[in-house]
Amino acid sequence: MGQAYHCNGPPNWDAKEIDLTVKDVTLFRSYRNIKGQMLVSAGIIEAHTINCDGPTSETDEPMWFFVSNGVKFIGYELDLLDAADYDNDGEIEFIFSHTGYNRDGYTLYESDFEERYDYYWSYH
Repeated sequence: MGQAYHCNGPPNWDAKEIDLTVKDVTLFRSYRNIKGQMLVSAGIIEAHTINCDGPTSETDEPMWFFVSNGVKFIGYELDLLDAADYDNDGEIEFIFSHTGYNRDGYTLYESDFEERYDYYWSYH
């Protein structure tokens, strides 16, 4: 399925690379529209990150996927805030909050997730 990291925990805080399987993945949130398209938030199970001293990779955060005629990776460090037709074009847009190291803000996606608009700021 892919590579991720597993923390060894105290006293050795070094992370080691692992081969992920389906059993290592957990579903956080999912949404389905009337067309059958889905937004899915998933990540690796807590057992791999419980003793980590900070994040080890992007797989520590929930990762978002758009499932329609295939699976499209949307991003990580995102939390879905709302889905609405903000520009009155008859299609739903999605707005996420973004939280990352020294980088917070908002991300807006068009209904097909082809266009992305970010408004981020940093603290130092």
